Amino acid sequence: MIDPKYLLEIPSEISQGVRRLGALLASASQLIKKKVRVEIVMWNIWNLEIDEQNTKLFDVEKTSYKWSKTLRENALRGGIEGRKADKDLDSILALFDAASRDDERTLGTRGVLNFLNDLGMQAFQAETLAQKPIEDDRVQIVTAHKSKELQAKFVIIPDVQADIWPSSRLRNNLLEVERLGYETVVRSPSRSEIIAEDIRLFEVAKSRASQKLLVSAIKSDFADNGEPSGLLHKINSGTINHVSGFPHKPLSLNAVVSEIRKIAQDDTYSADFKKAVAKRLNKLATTKDAFEREISKAADPQNWWATFKSGSTQNKIAPDDEPVMVSGSGLATLRDCGLKWFLEKKAGANVPRQNSASIGSIVHALAQGLSNGEIEPDIQKLKEKLDQIWPQLSFEADWISQRSYDETLEIISNLLNWHLKRTGRKVVGAEVNFSFEISVDKDNPNQKVKVSGFIDRVESEIDNEKRLHIIDFKTSKYTLTKEQADEDPQ
Repeated sequence: MIDPKYLLEIPSEISQGVRRLGALLASASQLIKKKVRVEIVMWNIWNLEIDEQNTKLFDVEKTSYKWSKTLRENALRGGIEGRKADKDLDSILALFDAASRDDERTLGTRGVLNFLNDLGMQAFQAETLAQKPIEDDRVQIVTAHKSKELQAKFVIIPDVQADIWPSSRLRNNLLEVERLGYETVVRSPSRSEIIAEDIRLFEVAKSRASQKLLVSAIKSDFADNGEPSGLLHKINSGTINHVSGFPHKPLSLNAVVSEIRKIAQDDTYSADFKKAVAKRLNKLATTKDAFEREISKAADPQNWWATFKSGSTQNKIAPDDEPVMVSGSGLATLRDCGLKWFLEKKAGANVPRQNSASIGSIVHALAQGLSNGEIEPDIQKLKEKLDQIWPQLSFEADWISQRSYDETLEIISNLLNWHLKRTGRKVVGAEVNFSFEISVDKDNPNQKVKVSGFIDRVESEIDNEKRLHIIDFKTSKYTLTKEQADEDPQ
């Protein structure tokens, strides 16, 4: 591979990838002969740096593709591919860290071969192609491909989501050796063939169960998890069981703490068992991470609302001499249900921020830029800003990201058209802060509420500058009716 005279005899469309790899290895070989530090040799390989001599010798073209770039994009995108990219990046960082420590310890004198020998002597847990039989008291986690030679009483196939089962993504490897025929190059499989192969693989995974089969998927517009796969309807076992709501026991630290708290207060359990549970709760409350931070404040009884005595001043929503803070957007919630407002805004019992909320923040930021003149009123300029921010959002599948991106771009386009039509008015402010206090108890005038927030946009009429118009942008999926808008306290 590092001898170009053999590779140059093969047509370029077949050998270009192999020649590029050969040129890269030849460049690395020259660095090794010069006794360059291991870390630098690895960096050149990782960064696909080929010197000019080998570029000409192997007749290779420059390429914009880099595995490092692909990993970074996948890691930022999130989802299944993002988690795989995170693991790959962790492994690469560990390898570079080992090389750096070796160079520092030996001042770069040991070379690549000694470093590789040291790595070879280390014991790494690796997967094996030979599958061991599944024992009755064990749970074995395998890919669908590796399940072909297995049989189990109970088989679970999770995450059967659209765009995952089946997946239409091309799964080419670096050299594409599967395309090399006896005399010709075999064409790459079409997307329809890949989908058909995934469907057959799903049937194989199903058939591994001898007694019980569980296939699961999630349908949740709120969590951006996409749609269940159509393969669910290929299971001939009657109707699909739809379970509403969140899982009974989410696998998170806070959920575990909540479950332990319930058990510790449940009289149906024995005193010894509850004592053991309380010890584990105390262990969670006192354990700290590497930065000396508590790993679970929820495990500390001093933070439990139920432990506060009546009239206790602990965790008050506001000191007696200060007003209660209410945001402008929270007025409607406070009017409709004071308990809901308290739980969400003060007790922190709200669902984590989702992409829909982040998209709303993006639209508001772009609207502010349009209003104050920081962004030119041009769709391409707005799109450039959107493209800069979008990779920071995480989606479970590419098609969800693309769908949300298209919807956001349409919102921004409508915003721009609306902005350009405001000819009879001029903008006098964007994201204008407001704050005022009101008394809520006639008998106790010191009890006050402070309402504060930001006005998205303030306009004045050109003919009459004293006549102001307050604009509030709404990005929710649910549009207020005229009657609801008239009654909205915000």
